[in-house]
Amino acid sequence: MPEKLKIVFVDDELNILQGLRRQLRSFRSEWEMYFVDSGAAAMELLKTHHFDVIVSDMRMPEMDGAELLSLIKQKYPHMVRIVLSGYSDQSMTLRAAESAHRYLSKPCDAEELRQTVAKTLAFQQSIHSRALLDLVAQVDSLPSPPTLYQELSEMIQSEFSNIQIISHTIRKDPAMTAKILQLVNSSFFGLRQRVTNVGDAVKLLGRALIHSIALSANLFRQLEHQHPQLNRLWEHSYEVACLARQIVLMQQQSKDMADAAFTAGLLHDTGKLVLSTRLPEKYTQILETTEANNQSEWQAEKQMLGFNHADIGGHLLKLWGLPDHVVAAVVFHHEPTMSMENEFSLLTAVHVANYLVDKLHHPTHVNRLDRGYIEQLALTDALSTWESYSKKPTAA
Repeated sequence: MPEKLKIVFVDDELNILQGLRRQLRSFRSEWEMYFVDSGAAAMELLKTHHFDVIVSDMRMPEMDGAELLSLIKQKYPHMVRIVLSGYSDQSMTLRAAESAHRYLSKPCDAEELRQTVAKTLAFQQSIHSRALLDLVAQVDSLPSPPTLYQELSEMIQSEFSNIQIISHTIRKDPAMTAKILQLVNSSFFGLRQRVTNVGDAVKLLGRALIHSIALSANLFRQLEHQHPQLNRLWEHSYEVACLARQIVLMQQQSKDMADAAFTAGLLHDTGKLVLSTRLPEKYTQILETTEANNQSEWQAEKQMLGFNHADIGGHLLKLWGLPDHVVAAVVFHHEPTMSMENEFSLLTAVHVANYLVDKLHHPTHVNRLDRGYIEQLALTDALSTWESYSKKPTAA
């Protein structure tokens, strides 16, 4: 019999806790649940029990939810952190975004809560590296290109800019794209469909909230000492995004799929952003090993860390609640056959675009195309067309 998940619920309103206890009674065979009425009580409980998940209200006296989740992120980074709140004002949303993995709005039915916990943990439980889980659980922000960040800050404050111009700037930056999609896909906004298009996300969030997000020092990291690989990484991500989008359109797929391919392409190397900022010395060693042994980066990472940047990026984006088809494109972009997909998808577009962009700029790099996968999908002829297009100047 599998071990039960241990979950602690925190809310200062006793009637809310009692309601949750009643509502979740049918899950007692799957979950071992604890209910406490303050952040301090939760922290005391965590000293003596191991928990997998915390679900906390935001507005509580003495220690609010944001402060509690921030402490848990520091002391118990393995835990999944979920906000369950009836408040959705701007400041509260931004504070939650700094420490929470997922956001749910009150009233929340038991099945929605169960699915959120199950989906968040399912991917986590499929990963057998504690080091990977701990690394990803501590990430709440990613680095943005300094010039782009400054450009966006000035643009948002200018009376002459509009949502379209702002969206065009944001879609060049993996960090801002990932965080904005995390927010817009949370249940704070009550959307029935997952959003993968940055332009749609910016319209839904609104100029005022985008302004607050962009100017929040805690949501986008500006680095004092930037890893030398970051500029190349940002440029590569944007080029892959543009080409992945075009590949989808050349396959006569929908504009929505093309937009999702752009997002997946932009985010495909998110794991490298994490490595370069969280483990910079180790990342430098990996790059040196790659050069010395004429080896691909992702294979060197696997050897030295036990996991690679695709694992890191996929797990982070899954934890942040991005759509599964975007996550799959990130996780499997070097090993598409492992996905078990048998038709053209975002993964196909990102895998091919990543290979072609790298081949164009660094023909000696070891970044292999999975030709068996391409043949299985009967796309060998299309590959020649895509490669010819990739040699043209990229249209941003």
